[in-house]
Amino acid sequence: MVTRSRSILTLALSLLGTATFGASMASAFNPADVQRLKTSKQCPNCDLSYANLGRLDLSGANLSQSNLSGAGLRGSNMQGANLSLANLSSADLIGNNLSGANLSGANLLGAYLRQANLQQANLAYATMSAVNLNGANLINANLYRAILINADLTSANLSGANLLRADLGVASLQSANLSGAILERANLVGAFYNQSTTFNSGFSPVFRGMEAAN
Repeated sequence: MVTRSRSILTLALSLLGTATFGASMASAFNPADVQRLKTSKQCPNCDLSYANLGRLDLSGANLSQSNLSGAGLRGSNMQGANLSLANLSSADLIGNNLSGANLSGANLLGAYLRQANLQQANLAYATMSAVNLNGANLINANLYRAILINADLTSANLSGANLLRADLGVASLQSANLSGAILERANLVGAFYNQSTTFNSGFSPVFRGMEAAN
């Protein structure tokens, strides 16, 4: 039943992403906003959707409430950047340094964050369904009430992370490190784990409704 629900959810998210892609391409990035970001690092409420912003120094940049959906940001340094309430759906952030960044309330639906550094990042209330966080560093990150349904957290380091009231339904947590993580009132029903998943002493994944991966 969980597997069937997971498949239906994945299909629904895929269709939503396709619809979002088509709508966004009709109004791609504003060239003036791209130049503004590159010269000043101050670009709140900017339209940077589908812009190529890879390998830039965006540390400490202000991108609050900006549209970065589908943007290519791979290799950019975004340490300490303000991305609160930004739209980063389907953005390419593979391997990026986002340590200490403010992503509270951001939309990261379907974003690519494999091997990204999100240590001590603020992801409270962020929408992160179907996000790829495989191997990501989330040490001491704040994920309070974050939505991580169907997220790929395989081999992610979540030690010391705040997952209070987060929704990790049917998420992949195989080989993830959750030692010291706050999991009170987090939804873990249907989430997958394996023998290499590290939990706090006394934690029972079965009691919390988690599924052992094959």
